[in-house]
Amino acid sequence: MPHFTYSDKLDTSNLQQGDLIKRSDEVNDIMRKIHPYFYEQQENKYFIVVTQSCDLYRRAEDCTARYITIAAVKPLSIAIRRFVDSILNDPIERRLRFGGEYSKNKTNQFVERLFNNNEKEYFFLSKDNGSGLIDDYCAFLKLNVPFRANEHYDVFLRSKVLQLSESFQHKLGYALGNTYSRVGTQDWVPSVCDQREFEKKISKVLEGYEDVSWYDNNLYQYIKKKLKDLPEIERETINLEQIEAIVKSFQKMRDEKLDSIIQELGNVMTSLDVEESKVNKFKKRIRNNPQFTRAIK
Repeated sequence: MPHFTYSDKLDTSNLQQGDLIKRSDEVNDIMRKIHPYFYEQQENKYFIVVTQSCDLYRRAEDCTARYITIAAVKPLSIAIRRFVDSILNDPIERRLRFGGEYSKNKTNQFVERLFNNNEKEYFFLSKDNGSGLIDDYCAFLKLNVPFRANEHYDVFLRSKVLQLSESFQHKLGYALGNTYSRVGTQDWVPSVCDQREFEKKISKVLEGYEDVSWYDNNLYQYIKKKLKDLPEIERETINLEQIEAIVKSFQKMRDEKLDSIIQELGNVMTSLDVEESKVNKFKKRIRNNPQFTRAIK
C-alpha cells in the first residue's frame, strides 16, 4: 500500500494538481530550453503540478488551462537548512553551524509541521518505495514556473510517477490558495504511528541532519560566554576547531564535577551502611543518566 498521502491508482489520462513529475529526458529538454535556471538547479529532483485539477481535466482533446504550472521539489534537508538559517541569528552560529536547545526545539516543531503539511510555502512528500520515491522531499510552492499546456501536457503526463490522494489534493490547493478554513487530512498521529513513535521519527530526521551541531542549554550558554569574552577581532575569525576546544573544556569541567558529585553521594551511602554493590550500581546509573549530566553547569 502507498503512503496515506498518495492515491493507490495513477490516472494516466489526465494531469491533476499534486502530480509528481520526474526529471525525464523529455522534461529536462523542455526545462533547459524554457526555464534554464530551473534546469540547472540539480537539487530540484522532481516537480509538482500546482495548477488546479479542474483546469487540467481533458474535455475532448484539450484542457481549459492555458498554462501548466509546476513547482520545484527538493530534498527535505534543504527545507530544514533554510529554516535553520532563518533562526540562527548570531553570525558566528550561522557561519560555524551550531545552536542551542531553543533553536533545536524550534527546528523540531518546524519538522513536525512539515510532516503534517501545516507549514505554509512547503508541501511535504514522504518517501514511498512503491513509486520510486526513496527519500523524503518537500515541494517549494513559491518556486514555480509555467509551461504552455497545449505544447507540454503530454510530456508531463508521460513523466508522472505519483499522485496525491483526493484529500491531500485539497490540502495542496488550500496551501496554494487564499482561503481561511483548514482542510482536514490524516496526520501521522494516529494514522501511521503514535505520538512517541512520531517524535522518534522527527528526532531521527534531525540526528541525520549533520549540517548543524546542537548543544544542550548549559553547554550552549558556556560557549556564548566564552565568545563574548573574546576581543572583537577574535570573534570574527574564530573557527570550528576553536569551538570544539571550548566544548572539550566544558565537558572536562562537567566530568570533574560529575565525578565529585558521584563520589560524595557514594560516601553518604557508604556512611549509611549501604552495600558496596548497591553503591556502585547507583553510581553507574547516575553517571549514565543524560538528564542528570546535562543539568550540571
